Amino acid sequence: MIRNITFVLFCIFYFIFNGNFIAEAAVFSELPLTKASERWNVEIREAKNEPKISKAKKGVYDVYTLNVKSLEKTAYNVQIEVYRNDKDSSTLHEIVGSPRHNSNISTVGEFFYSNLPVAVKAEGITIIITWQEEPYHTLKDGRKIDARKHKEIFVFN
Repeated sequence: MIRNITFVLFCIFYFIFNGNFIAEAAVFSELPLTKASERWNVEIREAKNEPKISKAKKGVYDVYTLNVKSLEKTAYNVQIEVYRNDKDSSTLHEIVGSPRHNSNISTVGEFFYSNLPVAVKAEGITIIITWQEEPYHTLKDGRKIDARKHKEIFVFN
């Protein structure tokens, strides 16, 4: 009986004084993750172990790869932005922002980010893709103006 009480007291004191039980889990438990629309296919995978790619820092961030493919033939002025969703915050924090690609995506086909660090405190990521279906629109008087922009948002939790 005294042995049981001593053991229980030992466990209680051990957990009180050594109780750093803050566990950080990976942002994504199962990989690869894929989401698709009529226009785009977005895939998140585990980063490959290559010398030029950042290594995950335990408890701080994990590293992934992101592949965005166009399922249509053409898209112009494509811009891809990646944001992390933090817990208890309505603000999105940018991870990757691509410059506007002023080319026809039919020659590019896809965008690949091999080094996408995501903080372990993030609840997920939001990927925003904007594009135009034609580079410009010609008015009746011959002036050219930017064509209509399109946007799709993919949320991974």
